[in-house]
Amino acid sequence: TRHLFDRSAARIAALQEQIDIELLVGAARLLRMSRLVHVVAAGNTSPIATDLGFRLERCKIPCSYSTMPEHFLNHVSLGSSDDTIIAISRSGASKQVVQAMELARKKHMHSIVISGESNSQLSEHADYTIKVVDKMKKVPGIEPDSHLLEMAVSDAILYIVRHFDSFVKSAEREKKSDVYGDDVELLLSEYKI
Repeated sequence: TRHLFDRSAARIAALQEQIDIELLVGAARLLRMSRLVHVVAAGNTSPIATDLGFRLERCKIPCSYSTMPEHFLNHVSLGSSDDTIIAISRSGASKQVVQAMELARKKHMHSIVISGESNSQLSEHADYTIKVVDKMKKVPGIEPDSHLLEMAVSDAILYIVRHFDSFVKSAEREKKSDVYGDDVELLLSEYKI
């Protein structure tokens, strides 16, 4: 059993190499500024969209989400330019999700894509594309398809949304200390022989 959990933990840890924290902070900032967030997904990523929408509402961010494409397409069609759409699709090509993204573009909504493909129809005009690729290749047909990485990204976004101010202040402090160290090194380098 331990091997199963170690493997899952290693898959999540590998995300850190792929995803820039600035990307997650930008996405969280966009969500916090939105009038309404539309979370859309189809098929086996629908539970992730439902979970993300519900938990964003727990962070006091109004959301629209549904497992039924007819519902989320209707909600997106009623949206405005003050809204943001989060589109979740491993392939980046789920028909109903692409349709929702096209509607959102017509409404001039901001957009966040969580996908395994960065060069897809879905991410073509996205403000933020968070690419989720499983670095630990699985053997097709032997291991079950998992959306653990999409859930991990969802959790990371939610964490930043919930702790946004302290998270940003901490990041700024780290940046300043790095800059200060570089400044001191530059000053000292003037005196080196």
